[in-house]
Amino acid sequence: MLSGCTDGVFLGTSNIVPFAIDDGGRIAFVADPLASPFESGTKAVVVDTTPVATSGGPFSDFGAVALDASGGVAFLASLDAGGSGIFRGSDPIADKVIATQDELFGSTVVGLGLQRGGLNAGGQIAFVADLADGRRVIARADR
Repeated sequence: MLSGCTDGVFLGTSNIVPFAIDDGGRIAFVADPLASPFESGTKAVVVDTTPVATSGGPFSDFGAVALDASGGVAFLASLDAGGSGIFRGSDPIADKVIATQDELFGSTVVGLGLQRGGLNAGGQIAFVADLADGRRVIARADR
């Protein structure tokens, strides 16, 4: 059986990558650009048919998405105000995991990376951080 979580919801979606799937069959993806029901040109992180975060507010662009077994999502996003970060929802302050210019391991974060398998059922997120002192580290954020 085939099922499509975008059928008839995100008309005009020209790009739906990156994406991730969990063991329950939920799909998280970045849709770019969206039309109905959003303003044309809007980008979004979507879980099945539910938008988690959209551009046109504090976010300007989206990168990798990760999905856990309970439907929790984490995503990489660029901010309108500058910089980028890893977030769990639409509020760039309350849902921030880590962002560029944050302190980590005695240095400043200058770049971030997230893989689609980077979120586990316990809500922990594994990510890559490039630091101002030249180190590249793999770190884990606990909820």
